[in-house]
Amino acid sequence: YEDDGVSTGYLHGESVSCRLTQSSTPAGRSVRLWPARGDYEGWDAHRPVEFRLVGEAVPSEVKINGASISMATASDGNGEEGPFWWYDAANATVVISAGSVDLRAGA
Repeated sequence: YEDDGVSTGYLHGESVSCRLTQSSTPAGRSVRLWPARGDYEGWDAHRPVEFRLVGEAVPSEVKINGASISMATASDGNGEEGPFWWYDAANATVVISAGSVDLRAGA
């Protein structure tokens, strides 16, 4: 959920919400970012999105919208342009940098 943070427009429906769901099977985990609903003046639907899956082992593969993405060895992506993922071993966390996502489309 978000709104402009300065006005009372949220009282009149000027806000945006994005539903996030996940499911797990023995074969893996799936996370879905549903298309955003709502609007307010100044809202930008295109923005960087990052997912953090805590308490996970190093995955053999990570996909976004069915396409495999590259593994990086550091949080900055080692210069990767597009989406990438890396493993934060200190926190047993898979970090997925999805790049710029159209929140109206979801991922």
